[in-house]
Amino acid sequence: MSIITIRPKTPTGADVNAERDRRLHMQPFTVAGYNATIVVEGDASDRQNLLALGTIAQGMIEAGSTDLMQYRDGANVVHALTPAQMHELWMKGAALISAVSRASWLLKDDPNGIPADFAEDSYWPA
Repeated sequence: MSIITIRPKTPTGADVNAERDRRLHMQPFTVAGYNATIVVEGDASDRQNLLALGTIAQGMIEAGSTDLMQYRDGANVVHALTPAQMHELWMKGAALISAVSRASWLLKDDPNGIPADFAEDSYWPA
């Protein structure tokens, strides 16, 4: 009778990418002067929309406009934000994407290989 040894699966870059995407999904944000949490869905379409809104907000700020902008969040709530608030939301979202992406690169580029516990919070930004 032989003994079968089951080894844990070696994590792959795709596993790290899945964890990265999970950490970017449905993130809550707050912005100055607005008393509600805004849930950013974080998928590619939402990121593109937020980038467009952030760019428009920049132009509105430069033009001196304070007209409200609408953002429908991941919880299906419509938020009316000033251009400054929209810009802040965009910047916070971009900063999170950048930090989480950097953490995933460090994991994938580890010369010892991706750690088995790569999904632990200690590897990712808070």
